[in-house]
This record gives sequence, structure tokens and C-alpha cells, in this order.
Amino acid sequence: MKPKPFRPEPAERDDCYIRDQETGLVWHRCQMRTLYADTDRSSVVYHANYLRYFEFGRTTLMRHAAYPYREIEESGYLYPIIELGICFHGPLYYDDPMFIYTRPAELER
Repeated sequence: MKPKPFRPEPAERDDCYIRDQETGLVWHRCQMRTLYADTDRSSVVYHANYLRYFEFGRTTLMRHAAYPYREIEESGYLYPIIELGICFHGPLYYDDPMFIYTRPAELER
């Protein structure tokens, strides 16, 4: 399946938030580089390790929104991941820079 175009533009003065020009959705953006420990024998990031990057994006979003996950858990709340899906469009190699885009899929009280 071909991915929908994703055309980010700054959403606010803070470049941590971007808006997708196609959908209008606002995303949190953080950047990191792949780690050597995350690669496999073929020098690409092992598929299960992408989940670590998702977690980095999720906790960075929460921290940036003034809700550090540690404080949330200490207050007796949890934000479980209920569903997860991945479509791979190309490999990441050791030390590749990447942007991680994160947004809540659904908010309930």
C-alpha cells in the first residue's frame, strides 16, 4: 500500500509542532539518530526496534506537553498502547537521522 503524502509545515512558533498540509492534523516532532545497538547483521535497524523509537516519540510528546510519564504513573494513571501497526517504507541504517512524528489518536475522559 502506498502511503498518503505527508507534507509538514510549522504549526506554531515552537518547531516541535507541525501541521500536515494534507490533513490539517497537528503532530509533535522530535529528532534522533539510530543507534548501533538497534541494527542487525545487515546493518539496518531491526524491525522490532522501531517500537523503541515510537516510545521515544510518545514520552517526548508527553514531556513537552508538561505531562512527564513518570509523574503520570506516580499519580496512578497509565496510558496503555492498545493498538499498534507499522508499514515499512524503507530501511534506517546506523547513525541515520530521523524525525519521529507523534499525536494522540484518541482522547477520552
